[in-house]
Amino acid sequence: MALLDQVLGYVVSQPGAPPQTQAQPQASSQTGMAGLSPVAKGVMLVLAAKAWQAYSAQRAAGGASPASASAQSSGGVGSFGAGGLLGGLAGMIGGLGGAGALGGLMRHFEQTGFGEQARSWVGGGENAPIEPEQVETALGGQTLSELAKRFQIPVDQLKAELATALPQAVDQLTPRGRLPNDEDLSKL
Repeated sequence: MALLDQVLGYVVSQPGAPPQTQAQPQASSQTGMAGLSPVAKGVMLVLAAKAWQAYSAQRAAGGASPASASAQSSGGVGSFGAGGLLGGLAGMIGGLGGAGALGGLMRHFEQTGFGEQARSWVGGGENAPIEPEQVETALGGQTLSELAKRFQIPVDQLKAELATALPQAVDQLTPRGRLPNDEDLSKL
């Protein structure tokens, strides 16, 4: 998924990640975590955790992740390896507000009328689907625009990718049927 590749690239470009290579541009202050809305921080946290889990699983299986393969050719994610990604993810989790950001995202889904879907994503069982237009309603156009600009992808593509990624990611982050705390997230 292209969005997860971009999240991994974004993670390693944040404070807490190792020094950047010459082939990798410096992250501008506009891309920092401080400018994100609370809902966008929750989305970023979920996507970063999903991207890290996918990357870790592929490394454990002996294969290169799509993110590392594409980044190696451009001097991005692959040039740091797992340690760089882990450092970037740890810094990102802290910068996003940790488990509080995920809880805030879930409360936001409740408040916007999508609590039933969001609750189905926590723990075992079937994940209720969410349509791209519902993602827009739930997250709001401003949040989607903010994230689309950050990842330099069209809003419609972002909505479609989030409709697929959010249920899976929240499900993966909540294997015990509860939202993780900061200690749980630190064990990713």
